[in-house]
Amino acid sequence: MKYIIAINIFLLSFNFVQAQESLNLESAILLGLENNFGIKIADRQIEIAKNSDNWTNAGRTPTIDLNLIVPNVVGIANNFNGIIGSNLSQETYSGSISPSVDANWQIYNGNRNKINKTQLEQQVNQQEQFRQVEVQNSIRDIVKNFYLALFQKERIEVLKTVLQLSEDRIAYENIRKEFGGSSTFNLLQLEDAFLSDSTNLINQENDYNTAVHNLLLSMNVDAQPSDYQLVGKLEHSPVLLSEDELFNQLVSQNVNLQNLLLAERLTMLNTDLTKTSQKPTVNLGSSFNPSGNGFLLFGKNPNTNEKYGFNLGYNINWSVNLSANMRIYDGGLRKQNIQNAQIQEEIARLNTQETERALTQQLRIFIDSYNNQLRVLDIVNARLKNAQRNIEIAEERFKSGQISSFDYRQIQVAYINANFLRSSTLFNIISAKTDIEWITGVYQQ
Repeated sequence: MKYIIAINIFLLSFNFVQAQESLNLESAILLGLENNFGIKIADRQIEIAKNSDNWTNAGRTPTIDLNLIVPNVVGIANNFNGIIGSNLSQETYSGSISPSVDANWQIYNGNRNKINKTQLEQQVNQQEQFRQVEVQNSIRDIVKNFYLALFQKERIEVLKTVLQLSEDRIAYENIRKEFGGSSTFNLLQLEDAFLSDSTNLINQENDYNTAVHNLLLSMNVDAQPSDYQLVGKLEHSPVLLSEDELFNQLVSQNVNLQNLLLAERLTMLNTDLTKTSQKPTVNLGSSFNPSGNGFLLFGKNPNTNEKYGFNLGYNINWSVNLSANMRIYDGGLRKQNIQNAQIQEEIARLNTQETERALTQQLRIFIDSYNNQLRVLDIVNARLKNAQRNIEIAEERFKSGQISSFDYRQIQVAYINANFLRSSTLFNIISAKTDIEWITGVYQQ
């Protein structure tokens, strides 16, 4: 019995380590969304799109430029304006300052500005849809991994129950052997079953830890499985699904489909934008250009023996101009660009139609899977009920010597399999329901 005691000590230590922070499904989802790097990146992308969504980027506002030119020249002049003797050279300086303010405003460009602004607005919506994709995929992964961990946990509980039954049978068989009512062979059979169940339990605990690791990974949490105690049960209340309602939700709420519809609208806007190249553009320009210049001749006037003075001058120019441009021939390039844009529109529509058809078919598969698993659950529940009754009867018959340890073990294995099958069926039902909620866009934030 020493190995039985050792195994029980191990199982008790496992339960003690797990008694840590409680984690239910809602908390797992909130924590996962808070830590999701994809969502954080999407939030930054939305900020960029919103910052870019203005009339300046759309090209409606005028531009104003401030320019400044300050040339300076130092040179040597000979016979400067006849003042200096023909053989006398003098150094000179000339400089000027020429600031200008130039304004330009495209007052007409075939509504290109309005189309650009609409594109910028749609790009904000597109980035928000990308964020929803991250949210829904994250929630789906967390829900599935959470219930998978519960599924593995329930299998542990089943194996623990069976292990306890095996241990009780061994204790009972030892008492019978002391009074000559059993044999070493029967006791070895029971002990072998106990060891087999113990091995299965240890392997199942490893499967549970792996499932919790995957859950923590989907939550972006740096922790160990032993840090959390999952709260919840693998259970489901059947619901009657309305296929028409689900298909309507699919079309109106599925984020992948909504993204494609947005992409389709953007291609339509791009076609409209390309067509503006056939229309004229009208620009209004204005410039204000004051300038000043100065000249200095170093040295003295040979006639008066006085230094030359610094000469200053200035000019002020202001202009307003209106210009119009319309390309009347480009070898068919604009027509070609418009045709290509229209083809891109058609491709976007085909992509949307293809995706909608594929999602519709996928939804049908999820609905069928859900309904079929509900029917299977009714059968499995009946089977489990029979298995529970059989093991109760087998226990009495085993004690009375009507069945062997081998027969009892067979009934015990059937009980394990019935419990496992019920857990698997429940997990399949929850998984199918999760897929239905994901594909119809139920998961929102």
